[in-house]
Amino acid sequence: RVKQAALLPTTVPLVLLRHTAAVKRSDFRGKPDAERPLSGRGRSQAKALVGLLDSYGLVDVHSSDATRCHDSVRKLAKSLSTGVQQEHALSEEGFAASPERAAKRMRRLTLEQVPLVVCSHRPVLPTLLESAASVFGADATGPLWDPKMPPGGFIVLHRSFSDGQEPTLVAIERHTVD
Repeated sequence: RVKQAALLPTTVPLVLLRHTAAVKRSDFRGKPDAERPLSGRGRSQAKALVGLLDSYGLVDVHSSDATRCHDSVRKLAKSLSTGVQQEHALSEEGFAASPERAAKRMRRLTLEQVPLVVCSHRPVLPTLLESAASVFGADATGPLWDPKMPPGGFIVLHRSFSDGQEPTLVAIERHTVD
């Protein structure tokens, strides 16, 4: 088994994260939905994510520009001594305006040869997963590709890059945080 493991290619993780638990839409009135904050549970989940995601050696943190997404990864970014790259294309509003822009951005992120996390929203996740799968020529079906995740849930795509070619998908993991 050790010999088999040693023969596996080096991988570069891409973590696709659903933001942690937020205040319910029905309880948040009078401001744009993009400003809806994390709930107490969501703040606890965001804190727990730091230790979990730190094990992947992440370098870059990308997020929807919505408050609940940014706050889900803010402490992680701080622990990595980096900033959060907020991207409107990854938000619900940006996705509603241009699903293709979100898909194109995800394809570009999938091609980046650095360990990174992308934090987005439940309605956007199916398109982001399909876009990542298209880079690998994979069919985004089956339980590992299921975009339905609880708040704070995430999928890890282990990519292998060799000699400037398109990446290959080596493994997929699914996790949740309580």
